Amino acid sequence: MQKSYYNLDFGATMCEFQNKVNNFAVFMLNIDGIVASEIPLNGGRFGSGEQQLEIRALPLDGEQTLHPQANFHYQVKAVDVNTANWN
Repeated sequence: MQKSYYNLDFGATMCEFQNKVNNFAVFMLNIDGIVASEIPLNGGRFGSGEQQLEIRALPLDGEQTLHPQANFHYQVKAVDVNTANWN
């Protein structure tokens, strides 16, 4: 039996990005610019079954409100690491 593998494909502009899986911080980044990447989520999974994913886009460090150009989008992808292209 193979373990499912999940990635978070995201893009963010001018915000602080926080990602938790099952209340475990997987990734945090203060983005004073623009970034796009794909990161693994399995670090927060400790078993099979239903998982809790929390994603937040917050104001930059030291700011009280989101920047006017703040933007955030994401997609959760299930990948098969046993294929050549990780389909």
